[in-house]
Amino acid sequence: MHLRIAGGAFDWEIERKNINLIVMKADNKEDMDICDALFGSECEIIRKDAHSWSRKDDGLYSQPDFSNKVAGVNAIKRKRDRNEEASSLSPEQVASRLSAEESEVAKTCGMTPETIKEALELKDPTPIADYNRTLYASPPN
Repeated sequence: MHLRIAGGAFDWEIERKNINLIVMKADNKEDMDICDALFGSECEIIRKDAHSWSRKDDGLYSQPDFSNKVAGVNAIKRKRDRNEEASSLSPEQVASRLSAEESEVAKTCGMTPETIKEALELKDPTPIADYNRTLYASPPN
């Protein structure tokens, strides 16, 4: 939905000398979900002697009001460092190091030792962070 709104901000279409790009924060998005939203949902094609993958035409780039205005979407994600100490411990060891209050919060949230370890393996990024950038370009018409 946000991509559609961002694309609607352009009153002009893309041309040789005019390229409209959307830049989006994608920390909480999976790459596959972005691809599905832009290019269409993946689907399997199973025939008698063949199996292949394709995309449905339900993506934003299949809609002229979006594809004629947006040349590409640049998705940026913060890189996160791994906490080596937490990575070297078993899930049970990580969970046992929580304070009583942290343990209670984890329990209330339904977290298992495995999900606690997974959450603590990633260090909090500093305010100045490194980013992964992916450009999803409009397919040629």
